[in-house]
Amino acid sequence: MNNLQFRNRRGEPASSFSATDAKKQFGRVLDMVRRGGAVVITKHDQPKAILLSVDDFTALAKATESTLDTLSADFDAMFARMQTPRARARRA
Repeated sequence: MNNLQFRNRRGEPASSFSATDAKKQFGRVLDMVRRGGAVVITKHDQPKAILLSVDDFTALAKATESTLDTLSADFDAMFARMQTPRARARRA
């Protein structure tokens, strides 16, 4: 059983719909997502997907991108320090 608690951007528990109910009530589900709530789609009472608004998805993608940029910059700086004559002398 999955004990992970999904929350929307306001920290509230995310609404949950079975795949069948989500299909039947797609307009309602979409409205909930657009108002800022993540919606969990379940199958046999297990979470299978999370529906997010475009704004929430974009924010997540940007956060990942900036983290990657930071890691890349840190690596480049560390690599540059390793290429100095002093660093090379210590390795020899």
